[in-house]
Amino acid sequence: MPKRALGIAVAAVVVMAGAAACSDDAKDYSDASEACTVLKQVPTRMPEPAKDGPAADAYETATSRYQAAVVLARAASLKDAKHKAMYDALQRGQDEFSRSFDIHKVEPAAAEALKHC
Repeated sequence: MPKRALGIAVAAVVVMAGAAACSDDAKDYSDASEACTVLKQVPTRMPEPAKDGPAADAYETATSRYQAAVVLARAASLKDAKHKAMYDALQRGQDEFSRSFDIHKVEPAAAEALKHC
């Protein structure tokens, strides 16, 4: 292989390695950013549970968004400890809800987590 071709091949490998490193950094940021985006869509006052109709849809949407924020915050905290406070707040809310079955227990947790966005 001529020296010029070798130089181009080495340069290409270096550029690709740099791009891969940047992609990992962007993914770390993306998980936290997406957690915040979803969390901002969680209502400050959670809807009451309902059996059917628009009220049931509102409840399911709100709780699904909260759960999505928990999962994304967890992924972000695993990549970078600076996101652990957001995840911990959301997890506390989820734990409170699991113990009490009172959806309003997640409201203070969501508000606390938003401070980390």
